Amino acid sequence: MHFIVIGGGLAGLAAATTIQQNGHTFQLLEKDIALGGRVQSSAINGHIIDHGFQVYLPNYQEGKHFFDYPNLKLQSFNPGSMVLYDKGQSDTIGDPLRSPSTLFGTLLSNVGSYSDKIRLLKLKKVAKRYWINPDEIDTSKSTYDFLIDFGFNQKMIDHFFIPFFSGVFFDKKLETSSAMFLFLYGKFATSLASVPSKGMGSLSAQLASALPHENIHLNEEVKSISTKTVQVASGKNYIGDKIILAAPLQGLLSGASQPVHWQSSHTIYFEADKAPHNKKLVGIVAKKNALVNNISVMSNVCKAYAPANKHQIAVSIFGDVYSKDVETKIKTECESWFGKQTSEWKYIKHFHIKNALPNQQQVRFTFDKTACKMGEHIYCAGDYMLNGSIDAALKSGRLAAEFAMKG
Repeated sequence: MHFIVIGGGLAGLAAATTIQQNGHTFQLLEKDIALGGRVQSSAINGHIIDHGFQVYLPNYQEGKHFFDYPNLKLQSFNPGSMVLYDKGQSDTIGDPLRSPSTLFGTLLSNVGSYSDKIRLLKLKKVAKRYWINPDEIDTSKSTYDFLIDFGFNQKMIDHFFIPFFSGVFFDKKLETSSAMFLFLYGKFATSLASVPSKGMGSLSAQLASALPHENIHLNEEVKSISTKTVQVASGKNYIGDKIILAAPLQGLLSGASQPVHWQSSHTIYFEADKAPHNKKLVGIVAKKNALVNNISVMSNVCKAYAPANKHQIAVSIFGDVYSKDVETKIKTECESWFGKQTSEWKYIKHFHIKNALPNQQQVRFTFDKTACKMGEHIYCAGDYMLNGSIDAALKSGRLAAEFAMKG
């Protein structure tokens, strides 16, 4: 069979890979000038700049299937977080089970009570158990309500869970499904947040490198889809036995599902002569009405991210509006934690990812053929069909391809 795959993000690349591995052929259409969708990196003034701050969790099951980890040369953050409070105060909360040296610092931190820190260990066990027998655990609640019911006090939620997971979910109220929370908490608790040595875009590039270059068509925006034909803006028609729609273009299909609601993200990158700290930790901001959500010194995690004798700082912020004065506000806010050196940070790039994550008040972790089949010959893929993760994007592409091959 011959397939037309629409969309060159991870879902589309996973679908194309699955099709090729099963002896079929494909043509992949991507409207952008590069593959990768939301998972791209650019070289800017000697820096490797990811298109929005993101990390990879090596414990993703689909990732183990699709990626060659040794060639990615994954560089890892340390377990835990740097918590940044009002008035320049900060704490480090670690994972004593994986990093025993962090035990006393974690217990003495102001993040939450001693009982809350014991509950963190219990939560880790619950997250692991969730994947063995998910029916044992009620995940009908939001993440916030789940944490309250679990017994965490408000201080712990305000100082750790909201700052950390609002940066993961792009959801300050933690209305995200507790099923998604347990999924990711389990992954963070059992694998180290990582980045490939050449940037997050290496994930997309590695998948693409195994596909025939001549079968990939960039800068081809889809204008219409019929039973077996896809027409693009250039006027070309691509014909296949099956079509896999791995891009949010459901409006082109009659009878398609409701529009996807998306969360957006802003990341601003800076260059510095001196690193604000030497830790391989994500700094999460536990300060009311803060502009900054999280801050990471990427060159601490992977030296290749910055030129020699320079450092790269990634700052994720709250809000949907970005203007030039945001850079000054970020530096001013960060000065309380890192000193006046922040005024010397040099702006590199700002990325606004409008469709960064699908709304996740309801999530799932697999689907059947009826969920992705949109017509006799058309199948859909994308993380929005499951949950907002790299694992979900890969899995949706694989499942859509497998269902399409079976007919």
